Amino acid sequence: YLDYLLDGALRPARLVFLLVPILVVSVGLLVYRRRREAIIPALWLAWAALYLEIGTLPNLGKSPRFLTLCSIPAALLVGLAATRLSPWVGATLVTVVAIVAVAALRPLPAAEARSSDVVALNRVVTRMRDLPPGPVLSESYVWWQKLNAYLATSRLPVERVQDPEFLGPNERRGRRRLDPLPTIGDYRGGYVVTGPTVARRGWPANWNTARRQIGRGVPWAQLVEIDRVGEAVIYRWPAR
Repeated sequence: YLDYLLDGALRPARLVFLLVPILVVSVGLLVYRRRREAIIPALWLAWAALYLEIGTLPNLGKSPRFLTLCSIPAALLVGLAATRLSPWVGATLVTVVAIVAVAALRPLPAAEARSSDVVALNRVVTRMRDLPPGPVLSESYVWWQKLNAYLATSRLPVERVQDPEFLGPNERRGRRRLDPLPTIGDYRGGYVVTGPTVARRGWPANWNTARRQIGRGVPWAQLVEIDRVGEAVIYRWPAR
């Protein structure tokens, strides 16, 4: 995590942009002013940092989202350092923080996916809960996975997986392939949902093959349109 923080400290596209410099300046101000009330959040932050850096399992992938464990004590330290400042300094600080937040969050990859892969998808799921159950096919890997999970007609299988931290480069590339690909005929009697199909990072490397099979294997002329939810269209695939 320390390497991640230092690497992203001056890179606007990273969530931790300017986090380390702001914390260093804040701690320096607190020490200079001898703010004894900062001792507890400082110990809290030190405990969280040590736990994340050396307390977790060595084979556990250290996701950046786990840094939220440090967010509250870090915010307390910055807040304590910002108190007793002159009004113009406080206004400048607020402006800088706003600019930093926009600069850090705006270029995040796949940030635009939330509107389609979360908001729009949830609207489709809500509509389909009122329909008779059945398997759902979609050309979007995210939609295909989530629709069948949220509208599951039986218990979902739990696959045996291996911790990716123990996989080599070739094995990781192999894991990026979906095997087996969905059998198109299995979705007869269910539904076909069309919607956004922009490939996202993390999609299986062979999902384009599945999309071609869907385009060829689904008898589009036989589908019955059920409803439209925004850009998405819900079709019923008759069993016969």
